[in-house]
Amino acid sequence: MRLRPLRTICWFACRRTRGSPVFGTPQRGSLLREKQTLINFLCASAGGPLYYVGRDMKVSHKGLGIDESDWQAFMGHLDATLDNFEVPAPERAEVLSFINSTKPDILAQSPASRA
Repeated sequence: MRLRPLRTICWFACRRTRGSPVFGTPQRGSLLREKQTLINFLCASAGGPLYYVGRDMKVSHKGLGIDESDWQAFMGHLDATLDNFEVPAPERAEVLSFINSTKPDILAQSPASRA
């Protein structure tokens, strides 16, 4: 995946989620950090040239209480972003694969699944 379109898609997706009541309002400066972290993660997942040096997904999202409806809201924003930029099917599948691979670590664990 080419880096330039990836940067644009990440920026657009981050801005879309910030306008959503599900995701709230970021702290000053955190939108840029969030965007760069997403770019690094997707780029590293696609084989580089950037490296993701952030915390793992489970640690990063622990305690946020993200549930299936939150996940679906995010995926709706991502889907709309990919539609907006007319991302071709192979690249779209690649992005969705990377993101979906993180789902088990991002969704909050129910008390029964922690036992």
